[in-house]
Parts: sequence; C-alpha cells; structure tokens
Amino acid sequence: MSARATGVRLAKGEWIYFVDSDDSIVNDTLEEMLRYADEDIDVVAFETDKDITYSVEAYLQQLFAFRHWTVWGKLWRRRLFDEHAITVPRYFKVGGDFLTQLRLIKNLSHNIRLVNCHKYIYNTDNPDSVQVGHQRSYDYEKRVIEEATVSINCLANKEAVARSFFAWKVIYLGGMMGLRYNINYSDEWITSLKQEARKYALNKREQLTIKAINIPILRLIFVAEKRAKAIAKRLLRKKKHL
Repeated sequence: MSARATGVRLAKGEWIYFVDSDDSIVNDTLEEMLRYADEDIDVVAFETDKDITYSVEAYLQQLFAFRHWTVWGKLWRRRLFDEHAITVPRYFKVGGDFLTQLRLIKNLSHNIRLVNCHKYIYNTDNPDSVQVGHQRSYDYEKRVIEEATVSINCLANKEAVARSFFAWKVIYLGGMMGLRYNINYSDEWITSLKQEARKYALNKREQLTIKAINIPILRLIFVAEKRAKAIAKRLLRKKKHL
C-alpha cells in the first residue's frame, strides 16, 4: 500500500495502472485499455469475463458480491486518488485492494467499463506472496469490516447500496463461523447486523447466519461446509497433477 501511494503521488499522467512487483503485463496492455477510456469512463477493468459498463452503485454492488476486488488489472483516472484513497493503513496486508476501492468510490463521477480481455500475468508460484504468509484472525477481519463501514458511511447515497453491504457482512460472518474464529458475538457490528436484518427479506442462508449468532449448534453447518470445500479443492489439485 505504501509503495502504491508513493507511485500515485509521483505520477504525472492522466491515468494510473498498478502492477505488483512479482507480476507482469502483455506489451500492448495499456494501449488496448486506453481504447475504452471514453469521457464518461473513470475506470477500465480488464481481467474479467464480462463486457459491460457499470454505474458507480452497480459496481459497488459487484464489490460486495466479492467480485473485482483487485486494484491491479484496472486503468484508473489519476484524479480519483486523493490522500484519503491512498492512505489505507498498512496493517491491511490482505484486503487492502478492496478497501482502497471503497475509498475511491466516493470520488467516481462516471462509469466503470469491464472488458473480457486478459493481459495481466499473475504469478501464482511466489512463496513470499502476502496471500501465502498472511495469518487470518477474527480481530483482523473485524477491522476490515469496520474500515469498510467507515468508507460506506462517507458516501452521499449510501442507502442505494445498503442492502448489498448488509449481504456482504452476513456472508463475511458466515465465513468466519466456518473457520471457527474466536468471534465475539457481542461486538457492536454483530449486534447492529441483527437489528439491520429486521429491515430486509432474508434469503435462507442469511436467515441461517443471523440465527447462528444466538444458536451455536447452527454454526457447525458452516464448519462442515468449509471442510467439504477444502476437501474438494485438495481432490481437484490432486487430479490436476495426475
């Protein structure tokens, strides 16, 4: 995060593109992306499976559906990066891209263009990757949620994405239950989540998660689900190496 912030401050051009230190891009990447940089576009995103233009609110809903979280693979207008946007605390080794985008959202006035084109060469074999060495914990994830909440509260039209933000927090909580984190269910963000649940028509999974806050045995469903997914991933990796 600190290195990116330094790069942004030094940048003189109209557009910003990030490449992580262990990755690379195809030679014509920027040339191709600039073809989509119309006047009504603030962000051009490659590395997607869609050809679509999103409004700011629609793109934010995509973020809350756990899509398009990275800041790399995207061409950003330089003017979007104020000091608030580039000073996400260095504490967030994982999730920093997502939190940066939430801070950027308030500065977007035009659309986000997604293009089904792949130019970014992501290194999946780096043993020193932050993703590999990061130790997750409830306290860490709680801080991610609190940071996200602050960013959403800064939006002029936060009610437009309130339901999506609620769904994201519920999914996040269910994931932590599945990983058996030492969750403090009396924390303010969880008690607020229970109150907020009364405002919406919940799907079955959301109902289960909210009920599991007060009924510990229901959390075992999420634990079993996580274990089943982990076993499926191991079997898939093993099959690929046969």
